[in-house]
Amino acid sequence: MATWTWQRTTRLAIMYADRYFAIAPMWNERGEFLCWYVNFQLPFMRTAEGVDTSDLHIDLVVEPDLTYHWKDEDEYALAIGLGLVPEAWQRQITTAREQAVAMIERRDGPFGEEWLTIPA
Repeated sequence: MATWTWQRTTRLAIMYADRYFAIAPMWNERGEFLCWYVNFQLPFMRTAEGVDTSDLHIDLVVEPDLTYHWKDEDEYALAIGLGLVPEAWQRQITTAREQAVAMIERRDGPFGEEWLTIPA
């Protein structure tokens, strides 16, 4: 572990206390929209220091035209094989994947056009 500073893009993390994913719209240094990055993770829990969650090894990248592709499916399969993702979490992840794709298809939440410009 080391200190690291986010660079070159503006990223907003939209986290849910009741979902197994977070959505991060991203813009480049000129304020042009790049993509939405959907990180599958445990629902966050508030702590005295902020929030706590854990990555679940699979991600979804959504382009500005709402086409998308899955990222790290091989890493997710390996994590399952190593016993790092319990069966109960796997069921939740399957549901979360369906929820995220449904949001994209409906242009729901941060997948609406108003998110294509950088927030002030």
